[in-house]
Amino acid sequence: MTRTPTPTTKLQQRGHARARNLRRDVLSSILQAVDDAGLSRRSVCDAAGIGPNTLAALERDDREPTIEVLSRLATALGGELSVRFHPGSGSALRDHLQAAMVEGLLGQRSTRWMAEVEVRVFTPSPGVIDVVLRDGLGSVIACEAQSEIRRLEQQIRWARAKAEALPRKVGEAETSRILLLRTSPATRALVSTYPTTFRVAYPVSHRDAVAALVGDAAWSGAAIVWMDVQRGVATVRDRPPRGVPVW
Repeated sequence: MTRTPTPTTKLQQRGHARARNLRRDVLSSILQAVDDAGLSRRSVCDAAGIGPNTLAALERDDREPTIEVLSRLATALGGELSVRFHPGSGSALRDHLQAAMVEGLLGQRSTRWMAEVEVRVFTPSPGVIDVVLRDGLGSVIACEAQSEIRRLEQQIRWARAKAEALPRKVGEAETSRILLLRTSPATRALVSTYPTTFRVAYPVSHRDAVAALVGDAAWSGAAIVWMDVQRGVATVRDRPPRGVPVW
């Protein structure tokens, strides 16, 4: 139950403050329950199997309580500890490879495409879309940049949900999708292993998608767009990488 390292960044400090407030709220509720039940702190500690000095240290905020200790105290009082994670609008972390891919797409896109970056969506699925592209013909594209894919089904589901959550303006078509995918042995192997799944989720060919993004061809639907990242600079490939199924 030693303290974690002192937070140094604003993100760490925000998380530390939330943890401190949560810890105080839980302890306050536990101590209130002890008083309401007319129990002594020692009797509760004995039942929970922790030392009374430990509870005193927690009250002084000299120690960080573990889930184990809090759960034991709650159980000793006939209660139940519940800790939940509530997803927000997107991770505060930013993959430098993803950032390079977004930069590359924005730099190579045709001037007909108006772009917005880090677009928040809320209902029915909260999240952040990396890039939203719109043209004067009513096409709308939600672009997700991925340097790697750890869970295929989750990636497809989240991308679709966020695209559906994007508000449409008058005259705009249903929001389409692009998966900006970094070329790497892992991503090539994944697409080669599950080509049918990727083709159903992103049926338009890389070639047709690129022709619409960098040229004047009409946009025709969801697609994978392969990108190379070299020394922090990302470029849209003319064709899919060698060995990857083409459709």
